[in-house]
Amino acid sequence: MKKILLIGASVRVSRLVREVLEKYPEYKFVGVVDSDPAKAADFCTFNKVTLPIYSHDEFDRAVSEQQPDLAVITTSDYTHAGYIVKCLDLKISCIVEKPLCINAEQCQAIWDAQKRNPEVYAVTMHNSRYHHAVRETLKLVRSGNIGNIRSILYNEKLDHFHGSSYFRRWNRHKDFSGGLQIHKSSHHFDKMNFLLGRKPLWVAANGCQTAYGPDKHPAPAKNCANCPEAESCEFFLDFHKNKVYEQLYNTSGQHLYTPDQCIYDKEADAEDFVNIFVMYEGGIPMSYTLSACCAYEGEEIILEGTDGRLEMCRHAFRRPESRGGDALTMRKENILRIFRFAQAEVENFDADDDNKDADHGGCDELIYRDLFANGNSEMLATLEDGIYAVLIGAAANISMQNNGAKVDINTIFKR
Repeated sequence: MKKILLIGASVRVSRLVREVLEKYPEYKFVGVVDSDPAKAADFCTFNKVTLPIYSHDEFDRAVSEQQPDLAVITTSDYTHAGYIVKCLDLKISCIVEKPLCINAEQCQAIWDAQKRNPEVYAVTMHNSRYHHAVRETLKLVRSGNIGNIRSILYNEKLDHFHGSSYFRRWNRHKDFSGGLQIHKSSHHFDKMNFLLGRKPLWVAANGCQTAYGPDKHPAPAKNCANCPEAESCEFFLDFHKNKVYEQLYNTSGQHLYTPDQCIYDKEADAEDFVNIFVMYEGGIPMSYTLSACCAYEGEEIILEGTDGRLEMCRHAFRRPESRGGDALTMRKENILRIFRFAQAEVENFDADDDNKDADHGGCDELIYRDLFANGNSEMLATLEDGIYAVLIGAAANISMQNNGAKVDINTIFKR
């Protein structure tokens, strides 16, 4: 029996907990560490587990008392690195929610800890590379279907509901998340690094706030729950109408915070629009754009090759289920196609999700199989993969601080 210590009572890890309880009896949860004891208690109730709860400064006691074999780390992004380094040095294997960390200094600390402890297993959970459309794209590229890749265009869109959610929570603090260019975009950079099988050389970037933040509207209140403009605000959220939030924050008034912070608050300093240019080994350029307040949700990846142009698009069109409520998907659209010069016909390929009704289209089940049942799909991201995904976003932040100047990856990270 392998003992798991949960570090972070997060919404995201709830899915992992239920999956392990249902399918992987050789694992046992032995405790949860979190900075918010009330949320940790609600987390245990929500997931129907009874676990010892430790505060964030009781990690050492939790390890001493529970002797875990594995730690699953899903705390706020800026805290990941500290826990990873501790786990590696204590010879505790760890699984880390993406992003691995939030800046180059943390990447270096993690890399150095892994080099000190090469025998300790540590990976990061980049489940986005498991999407069926991404796996099919990988097959087409690796089979040489479009020849050698010349360039990449990547456009990521978050709709009003999803995009604003980051600005209601701790993610809106760049000191906590590194911004969406790290918290969200690490998924995207990881996919491109994986697809190309190459490392990024240098990065240049710019960004701004277009919809959220203190310059867009005076914050009328700290939370939606007590806002005098709730009736007229298009971004109003009643988290009690979200079945997960309601159960994880149902001891109202006891939590350190609730996920309905005002998106216009002065604490919201993360960019909601970023444009990042990445040069990869072999002279392959990528232009990447993320916008966090769009009419619909999705990503578009365009790979221009010597023998054809591959376009992979995944879109979701949603609306609020009720005033201030959760998002309801009206329609999904998955496209994978190849265009060739001087050829009128378009080559279409299957891009539909493995499981249309599951979280993330069935990706989670696949990554859990690799994590807990040695699935060996060759899709699992390594610790190094996680580092290089973060380094692109970290370099983008440095570039933006220096008026878009080019940042060489090898100047901010040493292997």
